[in-house]
Amino acid sequence: MAITFTSFVYAISQIGSDGLLSSAFAIPFVVGVITLIMFSYSNSHGKSQLMDLSILKFSIIKLSSFSYFSFQCINIGSSFLIPIFLQYVLGGSPFAAGIVMLPGALLGAFISPIAGKWADEKGFARPVIIGNICLTIGTFLFLIFIHQLNFIVILCFFAFLRLGFNLSFSNTISNAATNVPAKNSPDVNSFYNMIQQYAGSVGVGILAALVANFQKFGQGSMTLRSLNGSQAGFGFVSVLAVLALLATLLNYHIQANQKKD
Repeated sequence: MAITFTSFVYAISQIGSDGLLSSAFAIPFVVGVITLIMFSYSNSHGKSQLMDLSILKFSIIKLSSFSYFSFQCINIGSSFLIPIFLQYVLGGSPFAAGIVMLPGALLGAFISPIAGKWADEKGFARPVIIGNICLTIGTFLFLIFIHQLNFIVILCFFAFLRLGFNLSFSNTISNAATNVPAKNSPDVNSFYNMIQQYAGSVGVGILAALVANFQKFGQGSMTLRSLNGSQAGFGFVSVLAVLALLATLLNYHIQANQKKD
């Protein structure tokens, strides 16, 4: 798995400088695919298992996994992209970029226990769906108003995005663990912890590649090229947020039908 993840992340990192059609991308990507197939086979047929991947036969787990991966990818990716925008486009300092991110981080820390209590009292569907909607709106605010962004606006938009993230993120894994047999709960936790770490790497890798590609091959000043790269990055996380929202809605629709049966 270490070779698989390293290969995929390295392949993604090469897109910005060499493009999708380059051997620098293709070779590590193919290596990642091959080692992933080898791991899946050995994990399923070997004498011991790193984790029980049979949990993925449950539709709820697959949908929750995609949403969980997307949430973290958006969260870490945006936390990388916003300071880039602040420094290259708005001309801010690294210190100013950190200050702008701080209220969102503090709000997230405050919201997490409230989101957990809400889920305990009313069920997982409400906080996860509402959080996913807030997260989606937050990403689109950055995309739509990118030419009007300043330090205060970014601070407010990021705080709203973090509100949505913290309502959804932890409750998604908690909900998933309740939808498998008790013996598989440790496998759910292990699998989700794995994709949580990998999602951050993938999110940063893709957004870094997008920005680098525009900065290297775009036209105009560095400020304009960075602006266009940031816009592409916010477009990517916006699309990912919509897909995560669709997966979340389908997930809880399935769960509601199962409760009726």
